[in-house]
Amino acid sequence: AEKARSDDLSGQLRTLSERVGQAARLERAYIALQDAHRAQGAELAKAQADARHVGKYKQTVRAQEKLIAKLESLVRPALRDAKKGKEAGGELDELRAKLAAMEAQHAEAAGVGTEEHVKLVMRAEQAERRATATEAELADNARRYAREIAALKLKLAEKEAELMGGFGSQVNLELDELPQPNPRDP
Repeated sequence: AEKARSDDLSGQLRTLSERVGQAARLERAYIALQDAHRAQGAELAKAQADARHVGKYKQTVRAQEKLIAKLESLVRPALRDAKKGKEAGGELDELRAKLAAMEAQHAEAAGVGTEEHVKLVMRAEQAERRATATEAELADNARRYAREIAALKLKLAEKEAELMGGFGSQVNLELDELPQPNPRDP
């Protein structure tokens, strides 16, 4: 009976020993699973944070695209004015060349020193002064328009930045430091 009991206890001991080994394996697998779950949670949190940053970047890009479109619409009229100024400058050069040719023809035909020649020279000089004045006025207008466009661009950029909540200093443009959009703003 002792031997049967000993065999029975040995069988139970083996069974319990196997169960303890199996429990230890399961515990190690459980710990590994927990570690993997924590790592996945950290990756998920990182991906969600990145997704929030992408949203901020997309919003900033849309605002910049709107600003660029507005600036382009401001620059187009100035470019047209500059082209017109260049065209007018070309006309002035043509007029000067024609005037010089006419003076030369008249001087040959009328002879140097005649009263009519003097009048024509005076008219030519007067036309030259007018052409120079017109040219100077065109250049002044181009400079004035360029200053005005630059001032308007600056005001527009300031207003756009103000509407977007402002960026503050350059340091605030770094990741995670952009101003949060106000949910009440349209």
